[in-house]
Amino acid sequence: MIKITDAQYIVLSSACSHELGLAVRPASLKPAQAGKMAAILTEKGLAKEIRAKVGVPVWRDDEQGREFAFKILKAGRAVVALHEERNAVKSAGAAPPAVQDGAKTLIDATAVVDQTNSAGSKGAAIISLMERDAGANMDDLIAATGWLPHTTRAALSRLRKKGLTIERSRAAQGGATVYRITRDATALAA
Repeated sequence: MIKITDAQYIVLSSACSHELGLAVRPASLKPAQAGKMAAILTEKGLAKEIRAKVGVPVWRDDEQGREFAFKILKAGRAVVALHEERNAVKSAGAAPPAVQDGAKTLIDATAVVDQTNSAGSKGAAIISLMERDAGANMDDLIAATGWLPHTTRAALSRLRKKGLTIERSRAAQGGATVYRITRDATALAA
C-alpha cells in the first residue's frame, strides 16, 4: 500500500478536482518544496510533471524559466479515493448506534466493538468484562489484555470517545475501582 502525507493528499485531491487533473500548488508550499514533493509523488507513480500550457496552473519553474504543471495519474486518483473512503469510515464510526427502548436510549456496545475491534480482540474483551453486572476492576482488565495500567486507561478513554458511557465506582471501603458500561439515558447525558 502506498502511504502519503497530509500535504501530499491535499495536492493530489486538488488535482482530482481540476478538470484536467492538474494540481494547484498551495501558497504555503515553496518552489523548492514543490520540486521535492513532485519528485516523491512521481517516484511513487502517483503523478507526473508535464510542460505547462498557457492558462493552466503552474506547479514550478526550472532554472531555464520553463514552467511545469503537475498532473495526477490513475494510481494517484486511486490513492485519493482510498484515503477519502477511510476518512468516511472513521467519521461514520464516531457515533455508535443507539437503540430506543421506551424512555431509555441504549448504546449498542457490540456495535462499538464491531466498529473499532474485531471479535476476540482485547477491546472486545474489555467491553465484555465491563458489561458484567459486577463490572471489572483494573486488575481484571489488565489480566485480560496483558496491557500496562496506563495503556488500559487509555483504552477506556478511547471507548468513552466512541460513545460508551463507563461508570467508575469504588467497591467497599478501600476496595478497587470498578468499571461498568452504563446503558440508561441519564448516564448518557452526563
